[in-house]
Order: sequence, then structure tokens, then C-alpha cells
Amino acid sequence: MTEETAEAIVSRSIVSGWIIPFLWRFGTVVGGLLTVAVGLLYVKQDSLLYFPAIGEVPRRPGQNPRGYRSPAEHQIPYETHMIRCSDGVSIHSWLLLHPHSLEKKVPTLLFFHGNAGNIGLRLPNALQMFQYLEANVLMVEYRGYGDSDDCTPSEAGLKLDAEAALQFIRTHTKVDPNRIFAFGRSLGGAVAFH
Repeated sequence: MTEETAEAIVSRSIVSGWIIPFLWRFGTVVGGLLTVAVGLLYVKQDSLLYFPAIGEVPRRPGQNPRGYRSPAEHQIPYETHMIRCSDGVSIHSWLLLHPHSLEKKVPTLLFFHGNAGNIGLRLPNALQMFQYLEANVLMVEYRGYGDSDDCTPSEAGLKLDAEAALQFIRTHTKVDPNRIFAFGRSLGGAVAFH
């Protein structure tokens, strides 16, 4: 046996006896950990995505600082509604409504807010749309947010919320059903797109 052959045999025995089993075990452990991590992300995705309340941000509009509790604080005519979704969940909404909006063919914005907080915190945006765009604004709170029913938000649930809000505003007697536009910020952009 030559010296090169002996080295090749030793080299092969190290690779097959130590390195390959180590790599196999290492790959199995890493693969297992990745599977567990992906599984946890899948199971916890709703709680990682939706934040009805976060930190010091109040959940309900009535708990907000002054100026963010209700359109009444800004002398804006509005209606409060609880809209029933097809699965029985009720969502809270404010309809900022221009006088004689149907006769004047005033457009209506279906306003879907961003994540975390309630519709009261979005009043400054809605008031500007109401005043500068001269549009009615239906501000909708998703399930689990604000004064809506207390249940866990989910993608499927937010889709039902959007469908119920659109159906509600289409049949409202003081709104032109041909001049309704969806608007969303952040998370609300995906809801409006639905």
C-alpha cells in the first residue's frame, strides 16, 4: 500500500465516519428548529399582525384625549352605527354626514383605519376629508377594535367587516350609492382593497 492510498483511506474514513454524520445531525436539528419556528409564526400570525390596543393607546374612543373622542367635539354632524356582519359580529362606525348630501350628490368615503387604536385617533384625517374634500366619511372600527364587538381580529374577519360596511353604506338613505369610494391607511389599505 502506498502512502497516497493510505492517506486517501484515512481521509475517506474521517469524512464517512465523522463529518457526514455530524452534518446529518446538524441539518436535522436546524431543519427541526426551522419547522418549529415557521409553525409558531403560522399559529401566532393574527396576534403578531393585529393590535387593537398597544402600549398607552386606549382601546375605546371614549378613553381618548379630548378632541379624539367623538366628532361631536368638533361640531360635525354625524351618526353612530353598529353594523352587523354576516357572522353575527357587530362593528362600530361613525358616519360624518353633510346636510342634504343625497340631494347634492356628495361623495362618501369608506374609511378603514390603520393598525392599533380606534377611530377616534383618526378623527383629524377624517375631519380634513370631510371639510376639504366635501365628502361624507364612514369611519369603521374592525372587530376587536374600539367599540366593536370584542373578538379576535383576523384576515377573514376584517374582510367580513369591509363587506358589511360597504353593504351598510350602499343602503343608507342619506347617501348616494353611486358615489362611494373606499379609502384605507396602512392595514386599512388592504381592507379597502378587498
